[in-house]
Amino acid sequence: MPNLWIVLLAIGYAVLRALAKGLCVGALVSTVPLGAKLPKRMGLGLIPQGGISLALAASGVLVYSGLRIGDIEAETALFTIIVIGVMLSELVGPFLTIRLLRKAGEISPRAERALAEGDERRAEREAIRHTSAPDRVEENGR
Repeated sequence: MPNLWIVLLAIGYAVLRALAKGLCVGALVSTVPLGAKLPKRMGLGLIPQGGISLALAASGVLVYSGLRIGDIEAETALFTIIVIGVMLSELVGPFLTIRLLRKAGEISPRAERALAEGDERRAEREAIRHTSAPDRVEENGR
């Protein structure tokens, strides 16, 4: 049964981390004037963790080697929890980031369609047009 606890702790770690990022960034965006209109759910775009969590887990393995939590070696449990949590974050994170960027208007629907059709050159042109369109409107409006 120790394996079940490790999986549950890993899921709890991933969920707690996602909630903390989502709530803290949401509170920041709502209360602090940042000079730009940012989506309240911007924290969900920060879910992917990268390698730093794995480096910290490896460090924990070195520091806590020899400790036991019941029948489980502490360093093994810690490392497994972090690795599973990172895997969950890395699986969910890209979808949340894409959703956030779409909602913020940073991803051109035309560029996405072109990519879906396999036309990378057209997607690139659409993305450039999408990102430079406000500049052209601003220049023409002056």
